[in-house]
Amino acid sequence: MQIHQAPTKRKVGIDLGPVSRLQQAPGTAVHVSHQLTALFKLDLPWEWVPVAESDKNPLLDQVTGWNPSIIPGKSYWRRAVFSVGREWQRRNCGLGFATAFFAPWTGIPVVTNFFDAGMFTEEYARSWSSSGKGWNFKLIKTLGIHALWRSRQIYTLSDYWRDFLQQRFPSYADKIIVTPCGVEPPRLDPLPKPDWAKSIHRPFFLFAGAFSDNKNQFRLIELWARLQALHQDLPSLVLTGPCPSNYRQERIEPLLRLLPRPEQVILPGVVSNDDLAWAFQQAMAYLQPSFMEGFGMPVIEAMSYGLPVACSDTTCLPSTAGGASLLFTPDQLDSIGECVLALWQDVSLREDLRKRGLERATEFTWEKNARIVAGEIEKTLSSI
Repeated sequence: MQIHQAPTKRKVGIDLGPVSRLQQAPGTAVHVSHQLTALFKLDLPWEWVPVAESDKNPLLDQVTGWNPSIIPGKSYWRRAVFSVGREWQRRNCGLGFATAFFAPWTGIPVVTNFFDAGMFTEEYARSWSSSGKGWNFKLIKTLGIHALWRSRQIYTLSDYWRDFLQQRFPSYADKIIVTPCGVEPPRLDPLPKPDWAKSIHRPFFLFAGAFSDNKNQFRLIELWARLQALHQDLPSLVLTGPCPSNYRQERIEPLLRLLPRPEQVILPGVVSNDDLAWAFQQAMAYLQPSFMEGFGMPVIEAMSYGLPVACSDTTCLPSTAGGASLLFTPDQLDSIGECVLALWQDVSLREDLRKRGLERATEFTWEKNARIVAGEIEKTLSSI
């Protein structure tokens, strides 16, 4: 009697580490968390080999059946570049998925999430140079070039960055694939007002993201100082997200002191998911003043809540908004101010943008993102 054994599934390594970096890189952490959660729900012809940085990783409870490995490391990039790949190789993986930019230096073939190509722009170089972190910039750029060379496929989030990379690195053009972000369904249940919002007694504009010169929050504060002097009933401004203490002290607090009514510009720092959902529910409009984004996921998230949006006319943001937002030039206060005043004072405009935004948001789901990524991984596996 001949016994036929079921064929053994091939193994694909996957790094959960970026999910734990909510304080340092909230956009990346949220993206990877949602993407991986959607991937783990698919019925796939391979077995995942998850690697986490600690036993506190938020996704570990979803992957217990695949016997996850714990590979700690004080430096995120050192761990991702030098440790994760060795573990995948030890566990006989045929392919690895580097989920956030840093591809293992050597070892098995890999595919890599490459959320944007900002490190290859002049704006990015100037920002790092002005902050005194030129060495960090050179390191990140080197690791970025290595990831492009090392990876069988590169997953970027927008047509803008795909085209940018293909023009900059034409020899890698065929491996660059667009995998747009998804957006979680909006929270519809009533949520309590957060403690940090107790002082808000008027409509407010919202921004969500880590503080930096690139995100351009400082220019919104400058604008609010100007508009508060002209309009006593100006809405408040809420800027959520992590702000390094030195950046706040040197860059943000001097601007806050210039506000006629500083209590109406609220910086709550990192907020819980419930608190952020409350802010999206209650805001009158959303602003995205970044100079550069890999995708601009908060723009679509705001649209899914029915918020009218105004965003920068730079990099991928116009294509992400898809004609459903106002656009401004991020280094011009007058340009931003025109959009803010229009959103505040024109009810019919807000309603039109609300409808267009809701329709636009339906085009982006994490399930769609996961299906694209899984399909591309399967193509790579079949070619190895």
